[in-house]
Amino acid sequence: MLCQLLEGVQQKHPWTVAERSIIERRIDLGTCIHNERDVRAYIASQAPNKASVDDFWRLIWEQNVQTIVMLANLYEDTKERCLQYWPKEENETQCFGYINVTWTKTQHFADYVIRTLSVERGGTIREVKQLHFKEWPDKDVPDSAMCLVEFARHCKLIHFKKQTPLLIHCSAGIGRTGTFIGLLSMMDVLQSKEYIDIFAFVNKMRENRVNMIQTKKQYRYLHTCLYEFHLTRDCQISAQILSRFKIHDNKAAILREFELLSEVEMSKTNDSLKTGGTTDSLARGNSTDSLETGGSMKTEHAPRDRFGNMVPTGRRKVFMLSSSPSNPDNYINASFVKSYEKKDAFITTQSPLPNTIEDFWRMIYDHKCHTVVMLNQLDKSDKDSVTAVWFI
Repeated sequence: MLCQLLEGVQQKHPWTVAERSIIERRIDLGTCIHNERDVRAYIASQAPNKASVDDFWRLIWEQNVQTIVMLANLYEDTKERCLQYWPKEENETQCFGYINVTWTKTQHFADYVIRTLSVERGGTIREVKQLHFKEWPDKDVPDSAMCLVEFARHCKLIHFKKQTPLLIHCSAGIGRTGTFIGLLSMMDVLQSKEYIDIFAFVNKMRENRVNMIQTKKQYRYLHTCLYEFHLTRDCQISAQILSRFKIHDNKAAILREFELLSEVEMSKTNDSLKTGGTTDSLARGNSTDSLETGGSMKTEHAPRDRFGNMVPTGRRKVFMLSSSPSNPDNYINASFVKSYEKKDAFITTQSPLPNTIEDFWRMIYDHKCHTVVMLNQLDKSDKDSVTAVWFI
């Protein structure tokens, strides 16, 4: 239930439906959302399907959309949530009505992908950037706040100074879409003002489109994202600047940055405790996972943990794929860690205990690890605690 954005059309209800300019039938395409300055900055859209994909591209063309933000995956919980509205392979072209779309370039990051699309109609060619955030479950929230904040920063960098609306869609175009629009708009406010009114902005969004931000969890997550955005600066440094960066001259800045990490960590601790989690979630440095898992582990796993307060939780826990009678739950004290460009680039784990050395090697085999980096020294006098991993 989206609307074609036509100037001068009165919105009679949150799901505005307007007549198509050429084909005389009613269609649903997108809703205009204004930012905090009352500028038509966003188009909130549902994901296209087979019946609407041609109209979806027609909307993009007519509104001169140059940036698309996709917050859903094609399939979620085994159900199709979004039709693939770009070509199947890079360097291929697909026709959508009178519009030809060519997928020309791809950039991969840990949580998202940026695709460059060449869009042609009647001999006129435009470039459209699609930013696809892949780590946001439907009616839920991502693993952490900072991953979405960094995505929003990258989105703003790409869309900087463009006068055309930013098209944002998830599946239904209300929950994740509303949360992200709220984040983008309030980030702008925080750049120039000392206060924000999240409630008022969400209420204003809902006057244009119903149920923008679907759940309490998403609304709370928006506050967490804005807190971390306000607390931290952009820590990305270009290679050119890094080559001239002098540690000695920037000790104060580095120390302040480390202190900010502690402040963010403390806020996650308080957030976890308020939502029924425990400080065990600090092992992941992630408060949102404790909302899902309760931040607790089974007591029978305690003998397999070297430190009781360093316990993996949430969606990044590592499980063995093969089975063992000695460990039927396939539990190991290990977590997946992302790199800048890859989701599960590393596995971090404790030094094996005598009763977990088999699990350690099973994990290496199951997850096809080709390299093991050991950063601790073996204390041969402590045979009950430290085990060499290269022999049993």
